[in-house]
Order: sequence, then C-alpha cells, then structure tokens
Amino acid sequence: MTTNGLAHHAEMFRAAIDAHDFPLAQIALQKYVICFRSRCRSIEEIDDARNLLQWGIAASKAQKAQLAEELMLVKRFFDAYRAPRRDHTWRIDA
Repeated sequence: MTTNGLAHHAEMFRAAIDAHDFPLAQIALQKYVICFRSRCRSIEEIDDARNLLQWGIAASKAQKAQLAEELMLVKRFFDAYRAPRRDHTWRIDA
C-alpha cells in the first residue's frame, strides 16, 4: 500500500471517531496499522502515526466525558419527576 492508502485509512479513522462510530473506528485503525506495517516508514510518517493515535485517544476521552455529562442530565431530569422513595434505614421496636 502507498502513503495515499495510509492517509486514506487515517482519514477514515478520524471520520469514524468524529461520527462516534467506534466499531468503524476500530476497523479503520486496524487497516491503518496493517498498511503502516506493510513497509518501512519515515520519521515523518511515524510522527504522523503517533499524532493520529494521540488525537484518537484525546477525542475518545472527550466524547466519553460529554456522554457521561449528558447521562447525568437525563438522570437528574428523571429523578426530579419521580416520586420520592419510601425506604427507611431505621426500625422502631416496641
């Protein structure tokens, strides 16, 4: 595969991460690694690969944090409209 193939797989990986399509991102990353290992790479290509992986990690963590925040907002919404629990942790013996 050529460098264009490497760039194509990198772009596919970025697009999948941006679209929150993690199964597709995994496939694109696997294809990127196969293409990357197909021949010796220059220092610039190695740096590009390192930057791509660092970007992927940072973007995934940011999406994870955003999803956690959105789920917390949904939880608060439902908690506000739910009847309070009638559970007690104490008991009176007569």
